[in-house]
Amino acid sequence: MGTSVSHPSPATIGWQVVAQGYRRDDISVDRLVQEIWRAAQSDADAAWRDLLAAPTVRSLYLIAAGSADPQSAVIEANREIVRARGSSIATDLAKRAIVKSFGFDDRSLGFIASLFREVSSYLVARDVPGYVGPQFRNRTAADIVHFKERLADHVTRVVTSAAAPPASPDVPAWDTFVGQMCDRLAGRT
Repeated sequence: MGTSVSHPSPATIGWQVVAQGYRRDDISVDRLVQEIWRAAQSDADAAWRDLLAAPTVRSLYLIAAGSADPQSAVIEANREIVRARGSSIATDLAKRAIVKSFGFDDRSLGFIASLFREVSSYLVARDVPGYVGPQFRNRTAADIVHFKERLADHVTRVVTSAAAPPASPDVPAWDTFVGQMCDRLAGRT
């Protein structure tokens, strides 16, 4: 028996715009990703730009880039989260990104791509199951799986086509980089 609880997106204008993309298939995946990231950045309860720019997430990025294997990277990441008292939904998703980064030739880029993919998937997963049926863009559960994969693939393409992440960023450089990536996903650059 699981204990997780699903927290839907807040009922803000930004998330209502995103919901239109879950309803209507005439809204492109590119546009929907932009709206998701615009809403995510303006969410007062969880400003994702700030969550991802946190020093602990930066530390996990450095761990992913410098570790020899996924197992030692996750162990070190857990230690860092405890040391920094930095546990958050962003660090949980960053730990997933660490493991996935080992599937890339460039682990730094792999971490960034995987981190933004994981966050995007999380943001979509909390609402999109409520938009399945004959009147929606996704008519079946299988459609939702394919739809979520298309959104995540688009995020990965946007992130990996951007400038390479800084090799060893200090906190201000990390903050700047995360802001630029959020703006890029939101279609602001």
